[in-house]
Amino acid sequence: MKRIWVALLSAGMVFGMGSCMKEDLDDIRQELQEHDDRLASLEEWQESVNTDISSLQSLVEALEDNDYVTGVTPLADGSGYEITFSKSGKIIVKHGEKGDTGDTGATPAISVKQDTDGTYYWTVNGEWLLDGDRKIPVTGPKGEDGDAGASAIAPQVRINAGTNEWEISTDGGATWTSTGVQATGNKGEQGIQGPVGPSGAACGITDVRIDGNNVIFTIGTGQDAQKITIPLSMPVLIFNDLDKITVGNNVFSTESALFSQAGVVIQTRVESKSADGTDIITRSASDRWDVNTSLTGNKLEITVNPAKETVFNETAILKVAVTSEDGQLLASGQKVFTNGIFTGILSVSSVDDMMAQLNQIDKTVATDIKIRGNFDADVTISEMAALMSAIKSFNQIGMLELSVPQITVLNGYAFEDVTNLKVFKADYLRNFQYEGTFWGSGVEEVYLPQIEALSFYEFQYCTSLRKVYLPNVTEITGSQTFFSCTALEALDLPNLETFGALNYSNFAKGCTALKEVNMPKVTSLPSSAFSGCTSLTDINVPEVRELEQRVFEGCTNLKTVLLPNVKVLGQNLFRGCTSLGVGADIEFENVEELEHSAFWGCSGMTKVILKKATKIGPSAFEGCKSLKELSLGPVSTGDSTAFTDVDTESCTLTFYGTPTYGNLDKENNMWCGKKWKAIYVN
Repeated sequence: MKRIWVALLSAGMVFGMGSCMKEDLDDIRQELQEHDDRLASLEEWQESVNTDISSLQSLVEALEDNDYVTGVTPLADGSGYEITFSKSGKIIVKHGEKGDTGDTGATPAISVKQDTDGTYYWTVNGEWLLDGDRKIPVTGPKGEDGDAGASAIAPQVRINAGTNEWEISTDGGATWTSTGVQATGNKGEQGIQGPVGPSGAACGITDVRIDGNNVIFTIGTGQDAQKITIPLSMPVLIFNDLDKITVGNNVFSTESALFSQAGVVIQTRVESKSADGTDIITRSASDRWDVNTSLTGNKLEITVNPAKETVFNETAILKVAVTSEDGQLLASGQKVFTNGIFTGILSVSSVDDMMAQLNQIDKTVATDIKIRGNFDADVTISEMAALMSAIKSFNQIGMLELSVPQITVLNGYAFEDVTNLKVFKADYLRNFQYEGTFWGSGVEEVYLPQIEALSFYEFQYCTSLRKVYLPNVTEITGSQTFFSCTALEALDLPNLETFGALNYSNFAKGCTALKEVNMPKVTSLPSSAFSGCTSLTDINVPEVRELEQRVFEGCTNLKTVLLPNVKVLGQNLFRGCTSLGVGADIEFENVEELEHSAFWGCSGMTKVILKKATKIGPSAFEGCKSLKELSLGPVSTGDSTAFTDVDTESCTLTFYGTPTYGNLDKENNMWCGKKWKAIYVN
């Protein structure tokens, strides 16, 4: 039994000792692993420092060789940039980032500094790096007294595995000199710093910025930071061979390896004299080009459509800029092209140019045509006829606008039976060759600010015409100018003064929708000028002195009329104006004569004042069944039919002066063979 207990005790002791040894071994293994990790990090750092030193040397070489940057390309992993020089190759510049908490071992800070002689020399920890007692230049001959043409050797760093100290070589690794700085130490609070970047670095290029046409490199940090500026020359994007866009052929393309890199931003823009557009900012205004891009691999395709007001054949420019996410410009390109997609506007330089451009337009789809330009000579009638013939071949045309100072005369019947034209504008047109310019056309609006005269049949049977703008018309030289314009609602002729003759009949006859008439300067109205204008309710023509017959005949909704200077009311002037005087007095203060049937059938009139009227024609008031008050002057001429079908016994008659016609009998209220409700003589 004793032997058994001893054996058990011995086994327990062995087991306990084994457990302690295992824990110690685990600690040792962990420390070794951490040591190896630190060594790996330091070796990586050592490699990064040497790369950084090489980049510094290449940068100074580029500066001294008057080199320029051709590309600043983000690395695929986003850790920095690849800088490409025209003559000096490439360098890699990485963003510096601090690592996890690591060793307190220091790192020698190798950098460059420009001395008073203008040469860049190597430094270590801010002090000149010496070869003996000579400073070591970054480029050119080694040493201040070295042989000309010998290439400078960049210093290298390493960690001595035996001494664990940083060492520097200035002869390409042939010999090494200790810096006395331990590479690793006890685990401390300060992490191992990355090689490059704004967050701080032991040495090297700490920042890269593009400023205008320069790339600015910052070396070091803080007060010791230095800047080196190298000119920038961007890669130029080359576009496909498309010099004029047309419908279905308006896609530009360009290829670049930059397009497939992560983190790039591509901005595309089109500019021209009248418009611009971009696919980055969404705009819906009508003066923007519509620009859309698509990217497949290295190929960028750009589809452009002109803005609404872009001129046909207008020169434009396509601009493409490629930048990094932080705004660094990486590449750019431009393409000048011509707009071959018609949006409605032609800019022309001659009649031949105008006709040639019209022939380029698809006549089956064009709806608006605006022609702008300035010619060397006035356009002739035959040239205008050719233009209008070409316009008629556009079967979808809705608007025609002419803004050419040399287009001043329009040929006769130019738009006859052109039913699809809706709007016509001509800024400089002054004359019509002869009548019938718009006869029977489908025009709805006409703007002719310089026209001074209208002739025969200009708008006759324009049943769709709603609005005309003729501010400078001073004369009407023929008949039926607006005859049967059944959709015309307003007639604005603010400077019209005369009709060539009172027998120029039917000026606006049958304009059944006409509601407004503005002719404040006109001095005469010809026969049947507004006859049948059944929507006209008021008329004010203060300067009119002469009225031909039937001017307002059949204006069934006409209620008030102002004719302060008229002396003679012509035959059938208001015939059938059944609403005249309804709710308002009818007064013509200077009228002296009423011709045949002047107020025939004006069944709504209740009070009429004609204090100077001395001549009353046949049937002048026939059918005025509602007449209650009538004032006349000292009538000297009359007709027994003047008051046919008038209830005179319900009407009070007042004379301003004793009449010599009609056998006045005041006591019995008799005059002109009629009995009246009352008769007064003032």
